[in-house]
Amino acid sequence: MQSTVAMPSKRTAKANIRKTFHAATEGERSRGLSWYLDAHRFAQKVAKANNLPLEQVVGVIAVTSPQLRWEDNMAFAARLCAGEKKRITGLLFRSQVNAGRILAGTPIEKVTGGRKSKAFYDNILDPEGSKSVTIDRHAVQLAVGKKLSSDTVAKMVATAKRYESFAQAYREVAQELNLLPSALQAITWTHWTVTQARSVSKTIRQLRGMLQEEEEGIFV
Repeated sequence: MQSTVAMPSKRTAKANIRKTFHAATEGERSRGLSWYLDAHRFAQKVAKANNLPLEQVVGVIAVTSPQLRWEDNMAFAARLCAGEKKRITGLLFRSQVNAGRILAGTPIEKVTGGRKSKAFYDNILDPEGSKSVTIDRHAVQLAVGKKLSSDTVAKMVATAKRYESFAQAYREVAQELNLLPSALQAITWTHWTVTQARSVSKTIRQLRGMLQEEEEGIFV
């Protein structure tokens, strides 16, 4: 029997999204506002360098994004668009296969059924007009208001209805703030990931301190 996962109410999700936006620094807001436009410009450069349609390059970026840092996502997509065929370490096998299909001319909607990948594609291809919302694990976690396991996040966006409930919460808060939904998602994503990275660094420092104290206690 498959376990169920409690979804946050739309009111709770919107409150957490709003709270995260207001907690973002000016620098984080600036980076978030330009995030998809910068990604679009990167895709344009790769397309021009390799004489490829922009849609294909953006498709490759989108389908290779799962479980990658953005820096690796860009690097791997650029290598594939440049014609690399060998297996890329660190890239999911399925992602590399999907990228190959897109470069062979298959439209992205026929390559992946992933709602997140399709939204990511729309946001990068049309950064100033897309109403799609990229709901990744960070977008879910900040809307819920806490860190969640990968399994829990997957269950929360397992159906179109569940995915859309999160996307709609972002759209409604974005309308309140006079922002594009993708801009709001990028701003809150930036703040959330920076905050989580600081939290991890603090925990590591604390653990190192405890180990050092233990060693000093043993060896002094």
